[in-house]
Amino acid sequence: MAQIAMIAGLGMMCLSSSVGAALMMGGGEEDDGGGGGGGGTVYSITFHHGNYDAANDTHSDGSRAAAGKKGHVYADTTASDLPSSFGTCTATMTDTETTYSWTPPSSGEVDILVVGGGGGGGTSSGFGSAGGGGGGNVSTLTKTLGGTTVYTIKIGNGGASGQDGTQSAFGTDTAAPGKKGDDSGGSIGANGGASGSGLDGGAKETPPTGTSYTARSSGGGGGAGAVGKPGLDGKGGDGGEGIEYRGVYYGGGGGGGTRGNASKQGKAGLGGGGDGGINAADGVNGSSGVRHTGGGGGGSSNRCGGSSCPLYPNNSGGGGGSGIVIVRSTSASGSNTETYAMYQNTKKVELEGFTF
Repeated sequence: MAQIAMIAGLGMMCLSSSVGAALMMGGGEEDDGGGGGGGGTVYSITFHHGNYDAANDTHSDGSRAAAGKKGHVYADTTASDLPSSFGTCTATMTDTETTYSWTPPSSGEVDILVVGGGGGGGTSSGFGSAGGGGGGNVSTLTKTLGGTTVYTIKIGNGGASGQDGTQSAFGTDTAAPGKKGDDSGGSIGANGGASGSGLDGGAKETPPTGTSYTARSSGGGGGAGAVGKPGLDGKGGDGGEGIEYRGVYYGGGGGGGTRGNASKQGKAGLGGGGDGGINAADGVNGSSGVRHTGGGGGGSSNRCGGSSCPLYPNNSGGGGGSGIVIVRSTSASGSNTETYAMYQNTKKVELEGFTF
């Protein structure tokens, strides 16, 4: 059942005003009436899936209230958390998406980023490995908004292990989700999932390229900007690279699982993907994609299977990262680079000696 952010029996309300501090990614600034955005309020607002989580503080804001003051909006953001220049909004949340009904603080031209949720990595069983999930699509557009129009914004969650992500949208403009990585049904690898932009995941390794578990590596998930790498010579395929927007990468593919050790790990695609699982007592599950990036989850690896290995049941792929929507008046300055520096810690590792 949908969870609804409520204030005294009403939906989340953000009071509108034509004056006051405008929202910027790094703080407020009052509009001088010039520049782009039609002479209206200068702002940059980021809509997320889910409630604010202090343990996973994406922007290092420190609290939900501090996040609201910077225009970082979550499903449980309250009216008192937000500057009056934000406009008005309500929010509802389910497991798969958060929906905002938002009226801008003023009319004017805006740039919009819409990123779909990443696909979950595949599940492995019986000595096998699974494919990485695909990254969500990354869509950018410019629109002229009305200051009294209510806009529907949907932020798709990433898919759980073995599930597709959910699309995100600003009105009728959508960003498709990443597809799930394929599961493995035994002593084999699996293909990576396609990205929301339609770029394929990498193919599984096919015997007799290798023997024993060296032939059980899986493909990486497709990224929003590049296909996933195939499993090869026992190495899990790396996830495909995402797409850069204002200094930040979104929609990276998840790495493919491998039956090899850490040196054979399928690495996450640049843009918030998760690493693939490896052959070890710990860490055989795929890593999850980074929240609010649309990154795909990593495919898992299974150390062994059946009654001979009761401590190692089927292992799960990492969940996909949720999507995001950012709305910026065209006169807003700065970039997301510093705010989202954590997203760029997930780097793509190239396979040396091979050209695909």
